[in-house]
Amino acid sequence: MHFKHLLLLASSVAAPAAAAIKYDVTELKPLPGFARGAVGDESYGINNAGQTVGRMRNADPFTGARAAVWDRSGNATQLATPDAAWTSKADGINRFGVISGDIGVGTPGAKDTRRGVRWTNPNNYQFIVPDNGYFSSGDLINDNGWIGGIRFNASADAEFEDFTAYVWKPDGSIQWVSPGFQHGRVEWFGANNSNVFAGTQSVFDDQVGDSYAAVTWTEIGGLTALPTRPDHIGTSASDINEDGLVSGGDYDGNVTDTGLWWDAAHNLHTLSFVAGTTGSITTGINNRNQIVGFSADENVCDIFGDQTCRRASLWDLNGNATDLNTLIDPKLGYTLLFANGINDLGQIYGEAMDATGRRFLFLARPVPEPATWAMMILGFGLVGGAARRRVPAIA
Repeated sequence: MHFKHLLLLASSVAAPAAAAIKYDVTELKPLPGFARGAVGDESYGINNAGQTVGRMRNADPFTGARAAVWDRSGNATQLATPDAAWTSKADGINRFGVISGDIGVGTPGAKDTRRGVRWTNPNNYQFIVPDNGYFSSGDLINDNGWIGGIRFNASADAEFEDFTAYVWKPDGSIQWVSPGFQHGRVEWFGANNSNVFAGTQSVFDDQVGDSYAAVTWTEIGGLTALPTRPDHIGTSASDINEDGLVSGGDYDGNVTDTGLWWDAAHNLHTLSFVAGTTGSITTGINNRNQIVGFSADENVCDIFGDQTCRRASLWDLNGNATDLNTLIDPKLGYTLLFANGINDLGQIYGEAMDATGRRFLFLARPVPEPATWAMMILGFGLVGGAARRRVPAIA
């Protein structure tokens, strides 16, 4: 997306060919009054300025969560909410610093009181989804300000989670997106700046069984299901980049989860496993075609349950897998458990554990960062007139 061709030039000209990529790891600090490493702290989004968003929890894991944005140094700022808010969560952030998420106002602990929202800055919020008395979210936002989320059509405590996906635009209009069949639903996990959304279409029905399919959506073309592998019961999409490459995964119905990616022609490609693991899940792809997620040995641990068995992972488009823990300083004593996403500078955010077992949120930055190489090239005049171009500021 940003600096793409410049970064490729920088890596090819300046970076030593044989040198392995290394990462500095920064712990994301807690909000004032919040404990370090509280159970349930989560990060959900990142932009190219290295700002990450998520939520932190205090002593009450159900009613004490507050939306936060962190700068690249790990400093946290709490996002504004109404006085009566009992919870808030930030899910996505774009290059202008506009954030999407949800705020709960009403009976503490009642999921149906949570509403989709956007913050134009940390002090200014706007509810974006008409209130029908049920839960709604703001799961992601692109640089055009388009927000994707869901709104429940019945109580979140119902037997089947009945909800409809939406796309909200800055002019205030909303487009509702439904697969159009009983018990069907769509949930978004990525969007690019061509306004192509990627996510998962699912059917939940105890009569016919559950099924999943990775999909993309455009305003004109609607939903498109991506190919699946034979003998696999479902696929899901986790992100999409500016070239239309989609990251995701599938499940064989037995034990194994496998990371995948689809090219712009919707051809499916599998990703290898990190050494010593048997399963993987992807969470994001950037415009340098780097894919992140996590891996685990699913024969000895539950990849969704025992989170301490996870290992944050990085893949290239050839399917080669790398345990991110092999790319950081072992003296830190950290275990990077999973990577939640990656920006176009290769900065990765996620969750980790220190030597005492304390969990924390992290931002891992390549050393040297691609921007550093780019600035060196600019200094040598290798890109000519590009040196006079300015990068849009983060608002």
